[in-house]
Amino acid sequence: RALAAYREAAETVAKRNVELGLATGVQAATVAICLFATCAVGMWYGAYLIRRDARGERCTYRDDKTPNKAKCITGGDVMTAFLCVIFGGLALLSNGLPGLAAFGGARREVERALDVVESRVEAEEEVD
Repeated sequence: RALAAYREAAETVAKRNVELGLATGVQAATVAICLFATCAVGMWYGAYLIRRDARGERCTYRDDKTPNKAKCITGGDVMTAFLCVIFGGLALLSNGLPGLAAFGGARREVERALDVVESRVEAEEEVD
């Protein structure tokens, strides 16, 4: 009887650990997809602006008040803006994800506490 209860508890813990591992993997994959998509769109748009300026179709000025060909967007301007966006996004993720992990941990602990309360209620019902 005790062995069966232990086996059942071990299976429950194993199932929860698999779910936790899956959630962690999905979260990491989502972050990676967002990061790579941001890189791809940023590089594509930067290349588009530089190509348009190089063809002479239209010059995208850094300063609209003085339309000067020397003030057109360059690769350095694109890379500077791109890196600022990437590092800002990573800083946001590093500050936000621990909070989400804390919510997940708190939820798991509440579930454990409720399981204990329910098991005590069931035990009291069996005694009566």
